[in-house]
Amino acid sequence: HAILEEEVEQRRSRRVERRIKEAHFRQQKILSELDSKALPNGVTIDQLNQLASGEYIDDAMNIIAIGNSGTGKSHVCVGLGMAACQQGRRVKFFTATELTCELQEAQDQHTLHRYLRRFAKWDLVIIDEAHKCSAYTKRSTRRGDEVDKTKRYQLAERLAAQCDHLLLLTATPHHGDDDRFAHFIRLLDPDLFPEPHRLGEKAGEIRTNILRLGPDCPWALRRLKED
Repeated sequence: HAILEEEVEQRRSRRVERRIKEAHFRQQKILSELDSKALPNGVTIDQLNQLASGEYIDDAMNIIAIGNSGTGKSHVCVGLGMAACQQGRRVKFFTATELTCELQEAQDQHTLHRYLRRFAKWDLVIIDEAHKCSAYTKRSTRRGDEVDKTKRYQLAERLAAQCDHLLLLTATPHHGDDDRFAHFIRLLDPDLFPEPHRLGEKAGEIRTNILRLGPDCPWALRRLKED
């Protein structure tokens, strides 16, 4: 009986090792390494541990972590990814630059559709520095305002539409550029977050109501840089 339990545990450990290896984390970080005293009001270790249980993955809930550089976004998201690997889930980690380079290469080789199909097998896709995928409103008095999407944004948009399970983004705010942030947040859910160039101030009100902070907010983890 003891030998059987040991064999089962060894198999589980090997499976977890494979999951972590295929995730391609740049650094392996776990949530227990976070300093709970350094977390700002509204973000607690209990919240993070609850997310780490994986229920948000089962619910196919997209998440975004927003904060200035050096405020722990990547640590939190890699920690959640590591926790998912421990549960045997399939995780893939990219920086925005890495991802768009792969997407562009696949597009150049006319294999983009096949490449995007691969994402259906991942339980969790993490895109770090996702704010580098940007779009903005182009003002026009003749034809009306339009959205101008960078090539990187267009590729990320196609990927977001392909991720049936979960997309987890980390982003630094667009330096007060509310319009660019409004377009960026649509990568989470284009049906829920309206286009700012079409609804104007109303779009901002809707976005604010959705991205409310607090324990019941399913959309955002916000880690503010401490003074």
